[in-house]
Amino acid sequence: MFFREWSANAFKALTFGLGRRLALVFGLLLSSFVATAILTNLHLQLELIERRLDNRIEHLGKLLFDVTASYLYELRLSDLELIYEDLQRQPDIDYVYVVDQDSMKLASGSIEVGETFLHILEDALADEVTKTGEHLRESDENTEHIGLPVKLGTEFLGTVRFGIALDSYHQDLRSVWIRNLVAGMAFVVVGVFLSILVARRLTRSLDDFIAMTDRASHGELDQSIELQTNDELEHLASSFNTMLEGLRRSMSEIQQLAYQDKLTSLPNRAWFQEFLKRTIADAVRSGESVALVFLDLDRFKHVNDTLGHHVGDQLLAAFARRLQACIRQSDAVAVMRSPSDPEITHEEGPRSAVARLGGDEFTIVLSHLSKSEDVAIVAERIVASLVEPFDLGGEVFLASTSIGIAMFPADGDTPEELLKHADAAMYQAKQAGRNTYCFFDANIAQIAIRRVTLEREIRRAIEEEEFKLYLQPQFSVVPCHVVGAEALIRWQHPVEGLLTPDRFMDVAGEAKLMSKIGRVMVRAALRAAVDWPLVCNRPLRLAVNISVEELEAEDFSDWILEQIRETGFDPHAFEIEVTEGTAMLDSDSVETQVKALRAAGVRFAVDDFGVGYSNLARLKRLAFQTLKIDQSLMHGVGFDRDTEILVASILSMAGSLDLDVVAEGIETEEQLAFLQRNGCSYAQGYFLSRPMPQEAFPDWVRSVDAAAFEASTAPAAS
Repeated sequence: MFFREWSANAFKALTFGLGRRLALVFGLLLSSFVATAILTNLHLQLELIERRLDNRIEHLGKLLFDVTASYLYELRLSDLELIYEDLQRQPDIDYVYVVDQDSMKLASGSIEVGETFLHILEDALADEVTKTGEHLRESDENTEHIGLPVKLGTEFLGTVRFGIALDSYHQDLRSVWIRNLVAGMAFVVVGVFLSILVARRLTRSLDDFIAMTDRASHGELDQSIELQTNDELEHLASSFNTMLEGLRRSMSEIQQLAYQDKLTSLPNRAWFQEFLKRTIADAVRSGESVALVFLDLDRFKHVNDTLGHHVGDQLLAAFARRLQACIRQSDAVAVMRSPSDPEITHEEGPRSAVARLGGDEFTIVLSHLSKSEDVAIVAERIVASLVEPFDLGGEVFLASTSIGIAMFPADGDTPEELLKHADAAMYQAKQAGRNTYCFFDANIAQIAIRRVTLEREIRRAIEEEEFKLYLQPQFSVVPCHVVGAEALIRWQHPVEGLLTPDRFMDVAGEAKLMSKIGRVMVRAALRAAVDWPLVCNRPLRLAVNISVEELEAEDFSDWILEQIRETGFDPHAFEIEVTEGTAMLDSDSVETQVKALRAAGVRFAVDDFGVGYSNLARLKRLAFQTLKIDQSLMHGVGFDRDTEILVASILSMAGSLDLDVVAEGIETEEQLAFLQRNGCSYAQGYFLSRPMPQEAFPDWVRSVDAAAFEASTAPAAS
């Protein structure tokens, strides 16, 4: 009862008289406007912080996908470890590692003692990514956990797991809340003070003032309050106009942060995506064409690696300025305001919008085109502009760009399709020699250009001795110890790094270069292996792959025997592997070569056995001593009963024919145990050892032998 009477009396005191009532109404309106403005500003700031976190995760995901896919495919795990370590040193990255489909850790950014190679993890998020093949996220109080599938085509390479520490994110949220709370309290104090002043003279022009403030509270900030009352109300209107201007400026700054690339001052990916979507929608209505131009700087990574990232940033900024200058020569330019309402500098002719997607990737959207030749003119202008070198703080640097062009609607009718096809066209330009442009074209002509370029590079690689010898250790199954190695080829490409055979051997075969490459590698393998008995303190055998082109050469057997004599290598420890299809060739020349080498003690093995058609009578006539079970058959061992029966049958047949068997692609302990149970002779695969440079092999063998000796002499646990 007392509280009700007190509150009623207080309300009467506050509303006594017209001035107080008007002051109360004004105070409520002002408070509602200020609250709306503060809440709007708070919402935008929170959204910006959330978007910045999402952009960071997206950027890291793309970077880790590109790096991990390349390095996993090329089996450069040690290099991947170093990259992960550098990434994990960044303050907002909690952890980063990659696991295969069996949750086996392949590489990690952790530098803590105790991290082990090929460690099995219990990672539910990684398991879910492996099952679904989708990018997944989950959060806890302090970390955003991300799982990213890494695929090349349909081949699943593994799952990248990384965590973003949310300390900075939470700190930004707290700062935003505190700033807005302080601002709100300050506005409350100011509002109370202004209400007291307005209470003295608030009868004139009050209706207009209320109407204007009401519109402003609903977001109409592009207005001003004009009052000439020569009293406090006029001053209040002026202050209110100042506040509106501040809010408009804050909104503009927030929008700029959301849509502008900080380094180049160009629109960013978010602006570009919205603008392209709007441009395509306009083109659908008008029936006009749109061109999407995709550019990146050639060999930009080399600039960062040799001159430093600060020089790379200068080059990107200078390149952005040159791009803008190129399109401003004759085109209308869409200047960044918002994706849905860009400012157009001219009213006539084609319209262009330049944006930076990230890294060294830029895009140009060309609309209102009268003919497709207009796009080629812009591309040629850009290529020509790069003839002039860049002056980067005293460093003079020549740069070039590869440009891909996709047209709407011919090459796609969605932003995603256009971007994908423009990107593909850009890579076609790179394959055509860089510093040029290509329109998107999926026909075989572009593939032929790449093959011609690759063939030329292979011929140069043979002359420059860029092919490197790698060795894949081979093990006896019972007991499990090193018995030799298979020679493998890698190409140390000067630009693309270490390449595996699937990147170039098909083209080499079509160009009839297999014999040259094969002889280079056989010579290198024999010279590397001749000292193994002395260095490793025991004999080891060497296996090399021979193509059908080499085997059909008339002087092949004579050349092999000459290399064996020159190096002094034991021919009985030398094994030549030919594919199942090559072994089945009904050629007198092949049979003669095989018999000549067999007579000298050289062993022969049938590689990839089980995936083709084999004539056992011919294998027996050629006296092959070894069958190599293709790794595709071994993949099913451990969970596919039919595959296990097939492999067991091959092992049984080989035993009946007194043939050794080498099982390829051993990746699990279950596969090795299966081979031990079924009498397999030898095995190789990542579970046992990965391929390694030939110079590292002897020391590796000694370390493995030493570890095996220590294990055999260690006292048994009681």
